[in-house]
Amino acid sequence: MADEKKRDKTYKISINGERWRLRFVDPGPWTFEEPMGECSHPKSNKKEILISNKLRGKELVEIIIHEMLHASMWIVSEETVDQTAKDISDALIIILKEVGGI
Repeated sequence: MADEKKRDKTYKISINGERWRLRFVDPGPWTFEEPMGECSHPKSNKKEILISNKLRGKELVEIIIHEMLHASMWIVSEETVDQTAKDISDALIIILKEVGGI
């Protein structure tokens, strides 16, 4: 139950000095095959990142990084965002496990 309450929370975050909302949502209404995350356009009035509430562990870290990269560097290719998010999440997981952060 406590985990579910955390997942219902909206987080206010900063990306490139702009205020964004990061929310965990049920991926049900999304129409793409593997709903994981979504990012509004950085120039939109409603700056929001949506993350599937079904994600856990390394995949969750990777998707949050992925969507934050889109928010900060909208014009970068999907392939670059995918690889960069994977590389950063892999490194963070290794480092944080070793220093006791996870």
